[in-house]
Amino acid sequence: MDKMKGGNNRLLIIIGSVIIILLVAAIAILIISRYKNKDYTENSTTGQDTEIRSVIITKENADALMEDMTSQEPAKPGYYTVAMTTGWHFENSKAVSYDAYVKNDADNSHNVYFDLFLEDDPDNPIYMSPVISLGAELNQISLSRELPKGEYKCVMIYHLVDDNQETVDTLHVAQTVIIEN
Repeated sequence: MDKMKGGNNRLLIIIGSVIIILLVAAIAILIISRYKNKDYTENSTTGQDTEIRSVIITKENADALMEDMTSQEPAKPGYYTVAMTTGWHFENSKAVSYDAYVKNDADNSHNVYFDLFLEDDPDNPIYMSPVISLGAELNQISLSRELPKGEYKCVMIYHLVDDNQETVDTLHVAQTVIIEN
């Protein structure tokens, strides 16, 4: 009977060890799969891991991204759905654009404003929008600086704001400005 009791104890220890190993493996798989689906980098200013933003909206992918966004559920708090044209044409740099359009989707959670910068001059905006409330759109856009004829790569920085117009988050979007004359 002592042999049988000793064998049962060993069997229980082996089964317990296998269960512990399986639990540790399951937890490791969950953690690895969570980080495998996202790209992370260390933020040099805080030393914390931050998610890399891997999608940039450009003229070439805007239609596909817009179709994808319109087929998704409404934006959750902290998220922002961009509805805009990606190439703004101006007859000259003093004219109102005939195709510039930005809408703050009614399903978003925050009012928004944006500043438009030349890609190589991030300190001097060429346009500063008013606050666009939920569901509102902006389409009478004219630049605040004169630019010679040409095509300009720009960056729009959206500011999602709370009720006190304090920025709660920002979003950077590529934009093209074309001055025709």
